[in-house]
Amino acid sequence: MNTSDNSNEDITTDYNNSEGHNLISNTNNNEESITNSDEENQTIVNNDPYTQLFIDNPDNPFYKCKIDNFNYDTDDEENYEYIRIVVNWNFEFNYDFFNIIEINGFISKSQHFKDKITELKSYRNNNNTTTTGILLKLKNDNFKIGQCVHIYLIVYYDNAKCNIQIYGIFDQEIEENKLISNVVSESIYGKVGKIISNTNINSTGGEGFIIVHNLIYLE
Repeated sequence: MNTSDNSNEDITTDYNNSEGHNLISNTNNNEESITNSDEENQTIVNNDPYTQLFIDNPDNPFYKCKIDNFNYDTDDEENYEYIRIVVNWNFEFNYDFFNIIEINGFISKSQHFKDKITELKSYRNNNNTTTTGILLKLKNDNFKIGQCVHIYLIVYYDNAKCNIQIYGIFDQEIEENKLISNVVSESIYGKVGKIISNTNINSTGGEGFIIVHNLIYLE
């Protein structure tokens, strides 16, 4: 099982011996070619109730909740060596609320993929919106365009809003108890979790985390 190409170390699981990519805890939510803007010299507006999001201090639990700008360019070369997962969602500051807008998986750099990148830039580079998203690039060993895959997303409250991390994609459903146990053992998202497949649910409901399980077709 392969992890994202920008991981620091490989992570493996034995869930049903299924093919897939397990991304938990050791990936960021940008491709390695994505650069984040320098926020250190940003002017802080004193009447902004969320200014702590921009104070880069190791003792500040809110800084890690800041949404960085998204700067990404791609070429037109098709090699099918990677899978790119794009997830967009709505959130509210200081509330346990989320609404997943769309989940997409791309092998081809199609026009639809480029449109989704443009859309993601518009969300991430607009400080006045409560819509955001992530892009993650995975090494592709076995998946094909048109293939239906199982994707697992972790939804959790990050001290300021509901955030989403991609757990992984698999060619078959993975065992729920082992999945939850594995997430809990990371000691990042909480000690209690549940798995849902209904993206209309928009709150963790006081749980430590929610794992959203969906089926998507790779494009």
